[in-house]
Amino acid sequence: MAVCLMAMATAAMAQDINDRAAYYFNIDHDLWYNSSNAAGLALGDMAQWRNVALGYDMATGSFTDSWDARSKSVVSASGDMLMDIEGFKVAARLDMGLGRLAKSRYNNSLYEVSWDMPYFVAINSDESFLWRQSRAALDVSAATPLILDDRLSAGINLKMDLRGASKNAIPNGKYRGMQLEIMPSATFAINDDHTVGLALGYKLNPARSLVGTGATASGVLVLQGLGSASPRYAGGDFPNKLGELDYNAGFFAAAVDYNYKGDASDWLVELTFDKGATRVTEVGKAVGRVDKILTGFSVAGLLGDQRSRKLSLDILYNLNYWLEGSMETPKGTNSQLDADLGYTAYTDADLETGFDWVFGLGTEFHLMNYKRFFPEGNLANTRLMPYAFLGKNVSIAPEQSLLARLNLGYNFAAKTKYDYKEITEGNYIVNYMYDKEVGYLGSYYLRTSLEAEYTYRFNSLLTPYASLGTTLLTPMGKGKGSRFLLSLRLGVLF
Repeated sequence: MAVCLMAMATAAMAQDINDRAAYYFNIDHDLWYNSSNAAGLALGDMAQWRNVALGYDMATGSFTDSWDARSKSVVSASGDMLMDIEGFKVAARLDMGLGRLAKSRYNNSLYEVSWDMPYFVAINSDESFLWRQSRAALDVSAATPLILDDRLSAGINLKMDLRGASKNAIPNGKYRGMQLEIMPSATFAINDDHTVGLALGYKLNPARSLVGTGATASGVLVLQGLGSASPRYAGGDFPNKLGELDYNAGFFAAAVDYNYKGDASDWLVELTFDKGATRVTEVGKAVGRVDKILTGFSVAGLLGDQRSRKLSLDILYNLNYWLEGSMETPKGTNSQLDADLGYTAYTDADLETGFDWVFGLGTEFHLMNYKRFFPEGNLANTRLMPYAFLGKNVSIAPEQSLLARLNLGYNFAAKTKYDYKEITEGNYIVNYMYDKEVGYLGSYYLRTSLEAEYTYRFNSLLTPYASLGTTLLTPMGKGKGSRFLLSLRLGVLF
């Protein structure tokens, strides 16, 4: 994958960007680049770039959800580019990383736990084990030159994401998963002001979770949604023995776009729709199924003669019906609504030189309603986070610049409720895991982030840079701990 990416990157030597502020402004400025339609790359006016970086990320602190680690670190290598190769616009991104997680109490079978998957293995732990992760992901989009009097373009997006994880303690655990996606697309210009687009695709996500049986251990559960769980032993004979869980997921995806270009504004509206199911089996026996409907709406507009202001709204609604075993009657539902309304303004903005100041504000909204019909249970959570940020691009020498940015946000937990009717005595994972999660979801906290990035323009072809980012999550109230995140990057634009 890396060879393919670098071969495309070196196919042309043109470089339009030699500053990280220009890099960020180009990505934020191009509406089609941020859409689900690869064919839209042919319509953008972005500068070209090639970028590679080595990174280190870490997080520490007890203020986190129940399935995450209190201490984690990731070493990564990444690269991305946008190039014009013989008239074809090609955008690509490669991410590879190795992670180390410590003090993770419950998650012992998945790369990461998502609220839309109720079926996974939880093992109560003394938090002494290490959980290691690996990931390699490639995302490539390509668009043809415009044809039919510059009215039609075709494109395709290909994604592949390989993930693995392993636990070093007994009972040990392993996870292997793969995500594949292919989405052809097209855009058609009705006239100079109006363009429509369509993308259709398929997503495939097979995965396998294995908990070793080298030693007999109790306290192992196959969760079945919102408190309900089936006890297992890591040792012994099936069905009491815990073996492997297989996840087989397939989804059809579609996106419809509309683009308007006016005298003082450009707008892009996109509707997305995903539908599919994930089937979970344990040593060949059906555990459950999750039917998913995912709908999205986004609108983004560039305002002003220089298109230096941006207004955006993103809404994503995730509705899941989950069933147990081979039954066709839903045993529960999980609905989630996420929205982000934001406004960003740049001063002295230019696609090749970046900007002077950037200012933004907005609001994030999250609504979750998780219901189980039998045994009866419910978890509801509503959160609202207003945020604001301010950034400055400073020239500190003829060939050197510093980009600094401050981000502030405050999380309001408007509503959090958990109720489960059949608490099993001695089932400590269910009894305490969700109570801890409710405490986390219902917290009011302050999010403070500070980022600094130094750029040195070595020559017309090489622009090395170094970046440092810190984030502190500070909950209000006693006994909730905190969370500190650190991000380091060393890279080069070429």
